[in-house]
Amino acid sequence: MRPSALLAKAQKATALVENRIVLMAMRRAAGKKLAATTLPCSLNLGCGAAIFEAPWINIDLAPQADVHWDLTHPIPLPDGSCRLIYSEHVFEHFPPEQGAALLADCHRLLMPGGIIRIAMPNLERLAQKYLASDWKDQEWLKAPPYQLIQTPAEMFNVSVRWWGHCWVYDHTELSRRLRTAGFSVIHKAEFRQSDEPQLRNRETRPDSFLICEATRS
Repeated sequence: MRPSALLAKAQKATALVENRIVLMAMRRAAGKKLAATTLPCSLNLGCGAAIFEAPWINIDLAPQADVHWDLTHPIPLPDGSCRLIYSEHVFEHFPPEQGAALLADCHRLLMPGGIIRIAMPNLERLAQKYLASDWKDQEWLKAPPYQLIQTPAEMFNVSVRWWGHCWVYDHTELSRRLRTAGFSVIHKAEFRQSDEPQLRNRETRPDSFLICEATRS
């Protein structure tokens, strides 16, 4: 093996070890914070810059989050320890098997009667816009990076492939995944509207056209 190849292999191994050390430190820190949490709690998953005030716990890898956690791993809280879980534009960034695992973990975390609210892009609306003559009449297409999009096909492909999107849902698909995770009470919700006061006015993205609430029975 050439010296350059040996060096590259050693650097890769070193990076893997460093990543494991960082992950272990992150898990320890998150575990300590969550262990001190008053239960039941409410979780804002993949919060990004949309920070909810206490008693919500904002979970993300973003610096401003209360708890830094990789959502591809089970959240270190006891079963039935959450009353509410919220996410906006999160699940479409996971491959379907990881999204399904996260939904199952959310079902585990919720207490009976607890609610998960999910807001995300809507594949059905994207398909409707693809077929419509006014396909350019979308708010996100007015932003400078997307004004050069020239055809409905380009618009559709950007919508489902860019920004780290892995699996884009419509209501039928999201409901199927929620049922598989264990939820039986599922319904569509309107933008920023909910029967649960703590779930009202939560959406920050105008392109959150698919919103569902599911209750753990």
